Amino acid sequence: MENSLYISNMKKMKTAEKIFYKLGQKAGETYAKGKWYLHSAFGSQEEAIKAEYLLGKKLAKEMLADIYIDVNPKLNELVKGIGNKLSYRLTNKYRKFTFYIQYTKDVNAFALPGGFIFITYGLLKKIEKEPDEIAFVLAHEMMHVVLGHSIGRILTKYSTQVITTILMKYSKFGAIAKQVIGKFINSSYSRENELEADSMGVKLMNAAGYNSKGSEKLLMRLDKITADNFKFFNYFNSHPPITERIEKIQTK
Repeated sequence: MENSLYISNMKKMKTAEKIFYKLGQKAGETYAKGKWYLHSAFGSQEEAIKAEYLLGKKLAKEMLADIYIDVNPKLNELVKGIGNKLSYRLTNKYRKFTFYIQYTKDVNAFALPGGFIFITYGLLKKIEKEPDEIAFVLAHEMMHVVLGHSIGRILTKYSTQVITTILMKYSKFGAIAKQVIGKFINSSYSRENELEADSMGVKLMNAAGYNSKGSEKLLMRLDKITADNFKFFNYFNSHPPITERIEKIQTK
């Protein structure tokens, strides 16, 4: 059984390596389009999503080795329950999402390629466990993955050779993966990416039965905290400003 699983995983890894290698041949050192798999000749959409998932899984493994995860059963049940409800409403069933609560006072949330979503205890505490607000945070991050923003952010900063190295060199990828994660978390999405994730995130919330007003409530809450000089990471300091995001959501 273990041998069969190993062979299966090796085949998946080879597929991922092949896709990223061909991507490098096609686009040179970097490739800015996160949704490259939608109209590519590098394999089926399913194969490309699997390749992205394997990359995200490697990065998440390194991330989890360096942070504390909140194991509070009730809090995890709340977050994962909301996340799974949102995931169920996605039309692309090739996508799978995993949700983690990082145990830190920092107010933050981010999504690694492949669907590995992190939300901090500090943010959940500020939200006061409001399901509609949590749903907006998770839906927003999930949309960054679905829309190709997360993988695109990495592909614009790193050569496909670096990405393939992370996938291939099982015993030596740690240092490179940590570098990728560090730059990823401390960089920002574009204004267009953020507004698109907001817009599509609200639609996903509605589809899953959550009140989209929770998005406005959350952003207003964060805007007030920012005004009080609370320390935020790039996720909330990034452009566009929170006030603009609220205005755009209200006009939908």
